[in-house]
Order: sequence, then C-alpha cells, then structure tokens
Amino acid sequence: MPCDASAIRLCVSVLSRSRLSCAMLVCHLLWLRPLKQVCLIQAVQTGQTHVTSHSKHTPTARAERRRAHPHRTGSSTLQNILFRLGERESATFAFPSRTYQFNYPDRFRVAFVDELPKGSSQFDLLCSHMRLDLREVRKVMPQNAVFITLLRDPIKTFESVFGYYTSTVPAFFTAHRAASSEGKSALSVFLDSPEIFWDPKEPRNGLAKNPMSFDIGLNNQKWNGSWPEDLAQLEEEFHLVMIAEHFNESLVLLGALLRLEHEDLAYLRLNVCAGNSVTVLNENMQAKVRSWNVLDTLLYDFFVQVFWEKAAQFGMERLKAEVSLLMGLHQLFTEQVWWS
Repeated sequence: MPCDASAIRLCVSVLSRSRLSCAMLVCHLLWLRPLKQVCLIQAVQTGQTHVTSHSKHTPTARAERRRAHPHRTGSSTLQNILFRLGERESATFAFPSRTYQFNYPDRFRVAFVDELPKGSSQFDLLCSHMRLDLREVRKVMPQNAVFITLLRDPIKTFESVFGYYTSTVPAFFTAHRAASSEGKSALSVFLDSPEIFWDPKEPRNGLAKNPMSFDIGLNNQKWNGSWPEDLAQLEEEFHLVMIAEHFNESLVLLGALLRLEHEDLAYLRLNVCAGNSVTVLNENMQAKVRSWNVLDTLLYDFFVQVFWEKAAQFGMERLKAEVSLLMGLHQLFTEQVWWS
C-alpha cells in the first residue's frame, strides 16, 4: 500500500511476546514526514514496556519498564524508536485510562483510551499492550493510519510466554505444580498433555494456546472456516508485518514505508535475555509446540511469505546493502553510547 507523502499516518501493530510471542505486539504508528501522527499498539504478551498515566501524555513521563525475565521480539526496540521519533515531533500519545495496558485480556475498546490532552485534535501514537480489535482501533486513529506489526517465531514465542506468564496463566501455573512431583521441566509436562491443563473457558488462559493469534484478535482455540478470510483481512490492513528473526531487514522496509533516514532507525537492543535464561528445546519439544500452536505457526508462516514478497519488491540486493548500512550505524551508535 503506498503511503501519502503529505500525511502518512501509521498504525503499527506489534504482536510479539519475546523473547516474544507471535507477533503480538500490536503497535500502531502514525507517521508524517515530518512525523505528525503515530499510533503504536503493543500486545500484552510482549510484556516489556508498561505505560502509566500522566497528564502530559509523553512516553518519557509515562514509561515504566518491567525487567524480570523480559518477554521480547524486538518490540521494545521498535517502540523505543517510535517514541523517540514521536517526542522529537511533539506527537500526541494515546494511553490506557486506568493502568499500563488496555484492560487485557478483553478486546480493545475505545473506552479503554485516556482522553485527548488539551490542545490536541487527534492521537498520533498508541503503543500500550492490548488484545487487538481493528474496528475499535480505527475509531481512535485517523482514517489514513498505517498499520504495522511485529511477529516472532512461534516456538520461541511460546517458550517465552510460558516462562514469563507462569504465575498469571492458570494452565501454566497448574503445569508447574504438577512438574514439581515429576522431576521434569514444567514446559515438558505441559506439552506432554496440554489439554489436561488448558481450560478454554478460563479467560486468563488466552495465552496458553496460539498466543499470537489470541492477541491479534483471531480465534486461537481451533481452526474454523473464517481463518483464510481473517488472514486475508489482516494482510490488507497491515502495511507491513515485521519479522523479529529478520529485524534489520524489517527496519529497512519500515524506513522505506515511512520515508525515514538511517539515523531515525538507529537503536540499542533493549530487554535482551541472558543466554542462561533461555530454555533450549529439542526437536521433539519443538514439534509439540508447533502442534499445540498450529494456528500461530500458520499465522507466522503466512506473514513470513508476505514479508519476503515485499522484500523482493523492494529489491533483494538493495535490501542487503541497506541492512549493511544500518548495521554499521548500529555499531557506531552502540560504541558511542558505550564510551560516553
């Protein structure tokens, strides 16, 4: 979808749990050249950046970060880039009216958004955790908003979600209790017989199966006849679905979409998990994760294919060259921060 050069409004939907879940960081960004309106929406699974209320409606004033076992896909890094651009352009940020997320796990509703600050006519950036409802989000953002989201490999996503939400997802908590008497990891116990622990009628179990599909507003419990149509609608709505495993390539395509300079995309990696906090899954466990999260796998595989189609349209050699330039700038930026 081409962007209007005079007024490009981007609604970035980042769906990711990170170590990150399926694409569910729902970020919605709105970008003019210069930046005027940005709507960034993050799905709750990312669990990386939490926003609290403040009258000035600025990310610096309202951002609060949780650091215990961060669940990430690159979503915090992306959010940081967008916040930086938004602050530079004096953007108006949309935040939850009561807490750091939009009444999760309920589907997003306009009523969950805090009121516009005085002197503002519309929101420019929305980037707090939510469970996506596109129709409701469109009521908040301008009609020509651009939607972008970030997805991550379903295996890494589910492993991350399981570790991060052990105490809040009943299915995971029950599996942990059962594992204490079996001498096996809780994730292994859960994957051996997930139906024993998962109650689909329990609202807090939304992340226990196909978490990315859940956060992006799809039916996450089982395949139904509407899935092909739902995927086609998501492809139509999102101008770019970024892929965490190809984050730099995704940033290059984002920059082209929003007409950003390389300096606008410079970043430091945020909320990076230590290697010893990551569970290494063998092939058998990976297969079980895919089987249990088959809809997330379909969602991810579908948009990976769409991503590379967009990359081909951009030009593979051009993309490779742009990534090299971005990586050089990233290295320089990191060294400057390190030595400052």
